Formats: sequence, C-alpha cells, structure tokens
Amino acid sequence: MTGERKQVSFRLNTDVLNELDSEAENRNLTRSEYLRQIVRERHRANSLADECDTLRTELNNRESRVSELEDQLRKRSRVEEKVDEMALQLRESDTEPPFFIKWWNWYKQR
Repeated sequence: MTGERKQVSFRLNTDVLNELDSEAENRNLTRSEYLRQIVRERHRANSLADECDTLRTELNNRESRVSELEDQLRKRSRVEEKVDEMALQLRESDTEPPFFIKWWNWYKQR
C-alpha cells in the first residue's frame, strides 16, 4: 500500500499480544507487518464470512432436499412392495390379473 503512514497506538491483553507475536513469527513477519496485513485483509475476511453463510444455507437446503427424496424413495418402495404382493396373490389365484399388474410386471422386467 502506498500513501502517508500514521502511527496508531492501542493496548492489548498480554495473551492476545503473545498470540499475535507467535502468528507473526510463524509467517516470518514482524508484529507491525502482521498487524498491517490483518488490517488490509479485513474486507476479505468479511467476504469469506458472507460466502460461508451462503454455502451453509445452500448445504441446509440440499440436506432438506435429500431428506425429501429419501422419504419419497421409502414411500415408493412401500408401494412397490404392495404391488408385488398383489401380483403374487393374483398369480396364485385363477383370475386374470388387471392391466396395471400386467404392466407393472412388464415394467420391472425391462
């Protein structure tokens, strides 16, 4: 960044200052360089937080949709079981099965 620099002073808790010093050291930066970097990138942090919120909402929506689809599959399975039971009962009886049962058997064998 270019432009005039002005000195800013403020006090920090010793624990926070030690954490900042450690983080700066891990990045091979001085404390001042690290603090300047944090201040410069604060907008990026806000943007990332917004993006996380959006992704969290999308994930929740997809999880809800997956639950809906799982419920639909369970219902479909129950219907298929009942149709299979009816088809078996009709096969065991002497009567001609209804069109729907014939169609269902044909559909399953495709």
